[in-house]
Amino acid sequence: MQQTTSSALAEQLRIGRHVAELVENGATLQLSIVAIPDTVLQALTDRSNLGVHSEIFSDGVLDLVERGVITGACKTVDRGKIVASFVVGSQRLLDSSMITRWWRCAPPITPTIRASSASLSRWLPYTAPFRWT
Repeated sequence: MQQTTSSALAEQLRIGRHVAELVENGATLQLSIVAIPDTVLQALTDRSNLGVHSEIFSDGVLDLVERGVITGACKTVDRGKIVASFVVGSQRLLDSSMITRWWRCAPPITPTIRASSASLSRWLPYTAPFRWT
């Protein structure tokens, strides 16, 4: 059982690093709240001016905001704001000043409409399927 857990964690880290390699500085991220997106966020600490326009976000976003990685400076829509329908995370996230300063709550359908209109620069929904080579 322990080996399976360790093996699964190693695979999550490998996938997270691989996906993070695809994220350019200034990209706008679409997030989810499962293990692999969290590992992607952990691997993005060397990026700059990332944006978030998504249905949901969690603690990994707060960590990158505090490091200055997520600024939303390059977004063409809602520049400087994290747009999401809801937040799920720790009390630390919910108590954060980031929530009132950076987050703009949007109805759940808004991120999908805006993404499909191609109004976001370098949109990268990293929850989308991809093929290993």
